[in-house]
Amino acid sequence: MTPRQQDILSIIREYQQEFGYPPTLSELGERLGISAKSAVRKHVQALARDGFIRLTAHRARGIELAELGGRVTVRLLGAIAAGQPIEAVEIPEEIELGEFLLGSGAHYALRVKGDSMMEDGILDGDVVIIEPRPTARAGEVVVALVDGENATLKRFYPQGDIILLVPANSSMQAMEYPASRVCIQGVVIGQMRSYQR
Repeated sequence: MTPRQQDILSIIREYQQEFGYPPTLSELGERLGISAKSAVRKHVQALARDGFIRLTAHRARGIELAELGGRVTVRLLGAIAAGQPIEAVEIPEEIELGEFLLGSGAHYALRVKGDSMMEDGILDGDVVIIEPRPTARAGEVVVALVDGENATLKRFYPQGDIILLVPANSSMQAMEYPASRVCIQGVVIGQMRSYQR
């Protein structure tokens, strides 16, 4: 896969996660900074040819992420606070993700405790899928470790030497920490709704 195709696949995945449906070729082009629809189409067709995505003809949003073959599992490592940070404790088990396309790398899952992210649709009891990485872009939903021991799920906004961890709940305040006290553990790339509340 070329670097440009990797970018396109990442954008499709992010767009699907953000809006719940795939982007059009024009929307893909906008995010890539490519104005020629034909250039975007060529890359998308190559991804489909290689089995990374499926295309449905004559549909504006006819891009579908391909399922990974076989059984797909990730480790459910415990709970993450959607509220005040709680002690980060691993309690491993495995969950199956038959329809998630996770890309490369070792992902893990955390069960959400609390309602600080409810306005982003991340509810108490849901399971979030985390891509482990030490950095994040402004506005991404991250697992943030505070003072090396307390973890929380929040939107990440770096402000120079200050980190804002912002809830998606209008009744709660943003948490502000010196950057030296916050360590990014990973970024949310997927979610599974719990119906057992």
